[in-house]
Amino acid sequence: MTDMNGVQIIRGGLIRDTETGLIYRVLYVSAETVCWIRMDESRNIPESIAAADLKMKLKTGSREGVLDPVIDLEKSAISPARAAERDRIYELIKDIVTAEPGVYRRRERSALLRAKVSAAGIGISKLYTYLGRYWRGGMTPNALLPRFNERGSKEQVYTDKRPGRQRQDGQSGKILTDADKKNFARAIREYRSFGTATLTDTYNWMIFRMYVKPRFPGDPSPERLPPEETPSFRQFSYWYSKNRQPANTQLPEEQRMKDPDSAECECRGAAEDISFNADWAGMAAQIDAMIASCYLVRERNRNVILGRPVLFFIRDVKTSMITGMHITLENTAWSGALLALKNAAEPKAAFCKRYGVEIADEEWPCQSLPTAIISADEENDEMEESGFSEAVARLGIVVENAPSYRSKGDLREIMESALKTINMKLTGIVPGAALGTDRERDIRARKKEACIDVRTFIGMIIRCVLFHNNYHVLKNYERSSQMIRIRISPVPRDLWNYGIRYQSGTPRTVPWHDIVTVLFLKDSAEVTDSGICFRGLYYTCEKPDPEKLFRKAGSAPEKQSRQLLAYYDPACLDSIYASSADGALIRCRLRNDCSSFAGRSEAEVNDLMEQDRHDQYKAELDEVMANAVLEQELQKQIAERLNDKKSGGTAARKPAPAIPSEDRLPRSYAAVSDEIDKMLKEAGG
Repeated sequence: MTDMNGVQIIRGGLIRDTETGLIYRVLYVSAETVCWIRMDESRNIPESIAAADLKMKLKTGSREGVLDPVIDLEKSAISPARAAERDRIYELIKDIVTAEPGVYRRRERSALLRAKVSAAGIGISKLYTYLGRYWRGGMTPNALLPRFNERGSKEQVYTDKRPGRQRQDGQSGKILTDADKKNFARAIREYRSFGTATLTDTYNWMIFRMYVKPRFPGDPSPERLPPEETPSFRQFSYWYSKNRQPANTQLPEEQRMKDPDSAECECRGAAEDISFNADWAGMAAQIDAMIASCYLVRERNRNVILGRPVLFFIRDVKTSMITGMHITLENTAWSGALLALKNAAEPKAAFCKRYGVEIADEEWPCQSLPTAIISADEENDEMEESGFSEAVARLGIVVENAPSYRSKGDLREIMESALKTINMKLTGIVPGAALGTDRERDIRARKKEACIDVRTFIGMIIRCVLFHNNYHVLKNYERSSQMIRIRISPVPRDLWNYGIRYQSGTPRTVPWHDIVTVLFLKDSAEVTDSGICFRGLYYTCEKPDPEKLFRKAGSAPEKQSRQLLAYYDPACLDSIYASSADGALIRCRLRNDCSSFAGRSEAEVNDLMEQDRHDQYKAELDEVMANAVLEQELQKQIAERLNDKKSGGTAARKPAPAIPSEDRLPRSYAAVSDEIDKMLKEAGG
């Protein structure tokens, strides 16, 4: 509407009172009256003003038009749920808002509202709320779209009391501040996002670095802040669950239709505990392997990359105790599993000492074999083909199958979670660790950072296993009433000791002869007059030679070698077991002159011998060249003396030339020496 003076009042426009700052939306315009409603949502009832008065105020400047801040919702994407809610509300008020101008008069509006209340059974206050949203939103149906983003209370800031359950004495927990939330985000960004670290490891990393108090500058082990100044793991995990991007755990519909059983296996929840397969500690075990994420190097030349090791672990089903392990650089399939079983049956103190870890027998009290091994369906064929099932059957171990369509689900979680946790502990700290998301270029760069040798890596894994067995808390482990009464902690070692003492009794043991013949590797050894030669090392019997093997090998005219079967542990070649004619085992120990190889594995022995062969080869070449130089100097001196004799002169005797040093050798020797060094470098020596 426009009057003679050019002042325009538009239906649906906004007008602001310049004195009070209030903004009104124009709902209806006639020659005498203008109806509008306040935009501050104080009342949902429209008001009237004389058109002449409003025009005068617009002309004098006490009222002014403003731009409409309402977004055109018709152009934005509207979900079906929001559209359905919009249509439902509009059908309720459609008859009311279209009854203009009567809806803006109090009596007529009241009659319309009462009629709708009786017809639809809705409260009159709710109708006023819908009318207010419709009028303030520009009198379009999209103004009735539900505002999901405005629902719920705003984030509360607590200043004097920590929200949630009451904190017990000694437990962490504080009022979270913006600095705490920044620390949470930094921990997720710098540690968890780096690899595949668990949330617990990320929380521990954050506490150790951000909530400590150094006792002095450069303190390597700073003191942790008091519990009331440290956020709890529950607060950290709750913040993470609120701010992370939810993962899509749904499989494509095509895959569900093609194989519904496998789809249910992949997406189902873990409704059962695998420990139901075992009645006591040491009864059943799981065995599995994985390739570590870090690259290892040669001990004597750390520029040579050996590859990524394979980890074999045996874990007790009932108590989650890791009872045995084996680490190798070769993809030995189930032969590595047999060696892990061998490790489960032997004392652990001597095994750990071999790699520089001193422990008491109580820290790793496992020295037994299980009665059953639980395997997944996809592993059964591999076990049969490799002879693993037949081998363990000779030790009285039964291979049990997991239920169908449960092999890759929750029944594998107990074993794979241990492997994953131990591997993740080293991923973020060991140089040269490769991540699953690395590209080929990144993997090549990480190989150059590798500096950990095999022996050091095994020692690190042993420490991780000791931490798991002695300190890892099984949060979801269901303890019996007796465990709670005598205060058995949900830690693998305490559960193992409880099971051995109160449930199973003495751990199951097997004669050492059977362990050697079944679980050890075997190969032929050569009997010589110097002892039993195996893998280039010489051994001697601890007992007197019962079959006079050495004497027979070194006697004339039968001075010939004899082959025999030897059982050995590739993790340590300090001793082997020779098989006699009657099937008895003779333990042979490493000779004293081979003590430099004591405590070494088969791979380390081969590496040392290869290095020795390179050094000896280089020394022999140096000897040949030095001998040639020596002969050349001798021939030169002899020729000079012969010339003096023929001339009959009495020339002064020249001093004998000094033996030339390396930098004064003939050019031919230097060239040959450079060629030798280049050849050795290419060979990896």
